[in-house]
Amino acid sequence: MNKQISLLNPESAAWNMYGRIQLHALNNENIEETTEKVLNILIDRHESLRTKIEIIEGIPKQVVSTNLKVDLLKFDISNEKEDNEKTRDEIYKEISFKPINLTSFPAYNMALVKIDEDNYDLIFSLHHIFSDGWSMEILKKEFYDIYRSIILKSPLLLPNNRIHYKDYAAWQNKKIQNIDVNSDIVKYWEKKLAEGYPAMNFITDKQSDEINVGGGYVSYINEDTKKKLYEIAKENKTTLFSVMFTTYSLFLGYITGQNEIACGIPAAGRYHADTQNIVGFFINPLPIKVNIDYSKTVIALMKDINDEIRLALEYQKLPLEVILDSLKKKMPDLKVFFDMLNQKVDEKNEVLPNYNSHHISWVQDAKYDLYLLITEYKNGIELFWNYRKALFSKETIEKYAEIYNQFLSNFY
Repeated sequence: MNKQISLLNPESAAWNMYGRIQLHALNNENIEETTEKVLNILIDRHESLRTKIEIIEGIPKQVVSTNLKVDLLKFDISNEKEDNEKTRDEIYKEISFKPINLTSFPAYNMALVKIDEDNYDLIFSLHHIFSDGWSMEILKKEFYDIYRSIILKSPLLLPNNRIHYKDYAAWQNKKIQNIDVNSDIVKYWEKKLAEGYPAMNFITDKQSDEINVGGGYVSYINEDTKKKLYEIAKENKTTLFSVMFTTYSLFLGYITGQNEIACGIPAAGRYHADTQNIVGFFINPLPIKVNIDYSKTVIALMKDINDEIRLALEYQKLPLEVILDSLKKKMPDLKVFFDMLNQKVDEKNEVLPNYNSHHISWVQDAKYDLYLLITEYKNGIELFWNYRKALFSKETIEKYAEIYNQFLSNFY
């Protein structure tokens, strides 16, 4: 289990993973009854949704229920015409940021919000110890698949999960106990740590002393630009991730005045086929050091960064924190992070309604000074900027989003 997460603190919501599923009646069905059926199928299918933690002889152990049913709160705001949006936001915040007590069932928060007769929102949050970004997309996709199957009375075609998350955790723990300090993976990270990771020197706006309070801002890239970026990636035999991360590196170098930056990226940790459709915590955060040589073209720089990422991913089959423990080293103190969700959800929900940038009134506590999450949609790309409000003003983040897009234009 991830030692970096304060697992059993029932007062903290810092590690909640939250999501929303929009529901529209397909065939005059009872949405509330159908949603409960779908959720019970998902709970039965994924052990992580019916797992809690017990401390046995001082050691946290996973305990799986064999007959847990959904615990679903219900809210009806269909009659609140004037304050509908405000009430909806308050409910979302309550469910998303309600602390999850891992020592009791259920170890999640879920609520169904009735917007009007034909439209509902399902709001849910899971603890990060049992989920990651990939897991949240699995749940969304499977929810829609199961929902359609029930309503249309069609066959349900979901991949069989040969193993569950606790099986993976047991296998990983066994590997951890037998870690070879002379292995290639340990030697690689020992060398990287010896080389060091630079601190990020931001010019900040002193806002407050509440260093963990997070702010959120969403900006967008339109469909035409997205197509151009894909063409660039294809021409250079790389991925959209590389294009976006290279841009982030250039952006960070510009706003800090540094030609060497350190940034965290997530390794999915799902290198075995049996883990592809399991809900659980597989993410292995990796530090990436980028040397920005301004004499090179942006394409040449992207190739250098690709090589760095490729090597890091080759040596990520054990959690980095475990390797660091074996070396008696600390995790580099990363101030910035980059993430990109690349799992597709139901096509009906892939379309961005518009490209209007906006601030978000409620977000989780900030874990990094600056965090950029990229989400791809059918008609564009969403960029979610999470930042420490103590360090940056809203106006600065708006400016940062513009600068990022300017650097992105260097590719086309």
